[in-house]
Amino acid sequence: MNRKIFSLIFIVLLGKIISMGNSEASNLNLDEITPLSWTTISDGRVNGIDVNASGFSFPSPDSPSIQSRNYTSSSYLAAPLSNVDTIFNYSSLNDWTITFDRPVSNLLLYSYSWRGNINRFGTEPPTSYTFNLPFTILSGFNSATISDNTLFVPDVGVLDDGILFFPGLITSLSVISENPDNLPGGQAVAFAITAVPEPRTIVGAGTAIAFGTGFKRKLAKAKKK
Repeated sequence: MNRKIFSLIFIVLLGKIISMGNSEASNLNLDEITPLSWTTISDGRVNGIDVNASGFSFPSPDSPSIQSRNYTSSSYLAAPLSNVDTIFNYSSLNDWTITFDRPVSNLLLYSYSWRGNINRFGTEPPTSYTFNLPFTILSGFNSATISDNTLFVPDVGVLDDGILFFPGLITSLSVISENPDNLPGGQAVAFAITAVPEPRTIVGAGTAIAFGTGFKRKLAKAKKK
């Protein structure tokens, strides 16, 4: 089989995997949203899947903590939830990570009182939140903007609430937070998923990766000949 045929097969398989991810995003079922529950600020669970969190802190002995909150205002209109376990009053300077012990799909992040800079010297550069995964704003974040995987929250004297949507298979989500003032402020975050991916989806992704690896080896051998 020549290289052109290998290339065609690989492109078709890769397109199938990408289309599965896009299909999950476009067919988001808001009736099947399951919030993450937390026993501590580092240990959680969702649909039988263990979740570990790290990086949440605040210069206070009582914070952060786990509190139940409602996400039902207009900022959460796209996917409202009630009585959701929330990591409450952690520092806006925190770089945090959550990790699932097996993949989940279609992760929703619910923000509460995410802030730009504390307005001390007039309007200043925005606070940035750079994620390891691509996302879209599902609702809210009325003053925020996106560039690549970074959310920018400006210094406009208000706190931003809303939902971020991370499509596709996810095992870990992390963020790097940068505030030009370098002053901590308390904010909160909650998470939910819409589905646990079926085994065939995970197998399909693995098959494409395995095929790609084999394909590269065959190409290398062909070039040597």
